[in-house]
Amino acid sequence: MERNANVCLIPQRYVISILIGFGIILTYSLRACTGTVMYHAIKRPKVVEDNRTNECNFTHDSAQLITVLDELLDWNQAAQFAIANSFYTTYLLTHVPAGIISDKFGGKYVLGFSILSASIIALLTPKSVQLSGGHYFVMILSRSCSGLALGMIFPSVNSLIANWAPARDRGKLSGFPFAGSQIGLALDQVVTNNLIIQSKTWSSPFYLYGSFGIVWFLMWHLVAASNPRFSRYITTQELDYFKREMEGHITFGNKAIPWFSLLTCCPLWTLIIAQIGHVIMWLIILRDFPIYMKETLRFDIRQSSLWISIPYLCTGFLTVTSGCISDFLINNQYVHVTTARKIFTTFGAMGPPIFALMGTFAGCHRFIALFMFTVGLTSMSFYWAGTRVNTLDLAPNFSGVIMGIANAFTVIPSVTLSGIVHKLTPNKTVEEWREVFNGLLVILGFSNIVFLIFGSGEEQDWNNPESDDDDEQ
Repeated sequence: MERNANVCLIPQRYVISILIGFGIILTYSLRACTGTVMYHAIKRPKVVEDNRTNECNFTHDSAQLITVLDELLDWNQAAQFAIANSFYTTYLLTHVPAGIISDKFGGKYVLGFSILSASIIALLTPKSVQLSGGHYFVMILSRSCSGLALGMIFPSVNSLIANWAPARDRGKLSGFPFAGSQIGLALDQVVTNNLIIQSKTWSSPFYLYGSFGIVWFLMWHLVAASNPRFSRYITTQELDYFKREMEGHITFGNKAIPWFSLLTCCPLWTLIIAQIGHVIMWLIILRDFPIYMKETLRFDIRQSSLWISIPYLCTGFLTVTSGCISDFLINNQYVHVTTARKIFTTFGAMGPPIFALMGTFAGCHRFIALFMFTVGLTSMSFYWAGTRVNTLDLAPNFSGVIMGIANAFTVIPSVTLSGIVHKLTPNKTVEEWREVFNGLLVILGFSNIVFLIFGSGEEQDWNNPESDDDDEQ
């Protein structure tokens, strides 16, 4: 293959990592913006002044409702709940198929197709809703199609990282892609909200993120490759590095998946339990902590959108940093890879519920609660250098399938958890939220203990099948 290795000034493996990271930033911006959009787009009773008080004796700020020039949507609570859940009901359907295709034939086109499809759907959504007369079924259809498209993201990303990140570089090369989820959420908190306020139209975020998605796809298509052998821009020196580091660990091309060995692997199921615990924690902090700030501590949406973005940015930065630290510790033989994964997983699992719980003991002190939340969410960044990278340790040849299976199981709490938390906090008091965070601490404690006992960072024996062909699809 003809190579143009002088085009890029940095190693190609870092180029791929950065492009994947920006792709995930777009993914999470596309995923998260719908909730912010609905806050502004749905018709609500006009509030002139609201002097209600709660246990913290804060008045409810009447400036929370932002006027948009678009026609407001008359969607009740049931419609909003259906829209929120429609994404996850289809999201799980493409996880395992995407992992299989990526591991057998390459993840480049799977990831590209996923983000391109989601971007086109985003661009079509506002006009489709308007042409339907504002019927919520159109938004359900849009979110369902987005779920199908974005369900392919992490299995294909995992497969790509496995092909581009030798064992000694796994932490740092996966750091920026994994940090993309937090950075994307931070952008949504600030960019989406303020874009709607400034443009006076709820459709603007769909057009912005959809357009960026198209641009990203074009760059990805021109630059990326599923593995180093098929990159046009890799240097001979870097290619030799891959041959030295990855020989015997990665089999390029179509390969048979050892389903029985995979599905009966104890460390894999241990990993799935740890993933479920993490997702429960992630959803409570992502979806429910802003409710706590808004309904209990009465933090204004335009103020909290800026403040709540800070913890996500801190988490994104520390995710990259923790990946580099884990590589340093493992490569210099300060700790075994299994020990490193368990240490980072423990910090990432136990920090958030402990600090969230401490935040409730601050009572009505808003900024102390927000500080505790920031520290807790930032500590979650260690998880990515632990459990998340562990999906690459067990079987790099089948990391896409492993991620597909693990992520599919996490969809269950994604659908059910919001309703459970809502029932546990009918009055939105600090005491009720304390019980929620107590329960979160118990769940994370259990999943972490399971991982500490049964988890492994060792490559499994069934990782090395024979390759049927060497062609990249």
